[in-house]
Amino acid sequence: MLVLLIYTIFGIIAINFFKGRLYECKNVNMENIDPNKVLNMYECYNYGGQWTVIVENFNDFGNAFKLMFMMAQAVNWQSIMLTSIKSEGISLG
Repeated sequence: MLVLLIYTIFGIIAINFFKGRLYECKNVNMENIDPNKVLNMYECYNYGGQWTVIVENFNDFGNAFKLMFMMAQAVNWQSIMLTSIKSEGISLG
């Protein structure tokens, strides 16, 4: 019961920090452009890309709770951590 309370608290904190920030630019037609160099939503659309949400995100409580559980079980926590570190702001890569 205590663990669920801790997941809930840290899930709410993560939502406050990362809601709307975990997006990426995806497009198969960006042959000469590194997708990691596209810095925001508008540049992505200018290059013809799609600004999509990353599957592991903190946009709602369900996803945040699931990610807290995954990170506690050490499942794919490195990619979640690196994506969260890389986020710069809402509508920014």
